[in-house]
Amino acid sequence: MNLYSIALFVHIVGALLLFVLLTIEGVSLRAGIPAGQLNRVLGPISGLAILVPGLYLVAAGTGWKGWVAVGFTSWVLIAVASAVGASSAARLESLRSISLSVNSQVPLALPADEGMSCV
Repeated sequence: MNLYSIALFVHIVGALLLFVLLTIEGVSLRAGIPAGQLNRVLGPISGLAILVPGLYLVAAGTGWKGWVAVGFTSWVLIAVASAVGASSAARLESLRSISLSVNSQVPLALPADEGMSCV
């Protein structure tokens, strides 16, 4: 077993891990189960397991072909989209906490005046 085979194996395992993490994230968002900690730990590991061996495979193997450019561009776009999504989610969470704190300070029902009648 040579270094190229090991790099290919790690690259494929990293890609599988990425798809598993995306599936877990989608299911957890739909079900309302928090899985952010798992994604924060394993996400960078899968990213490195894809990128580092992938760059080695390009350098040692076939070179920079069209499918390598498409794959690398897709990988960068996924990283940018997840960063934008994470910042949007953080903004929504901060707005939700502000809304909850304001709502807790406003009374739910106004007391009725004794002299006024409701029609």
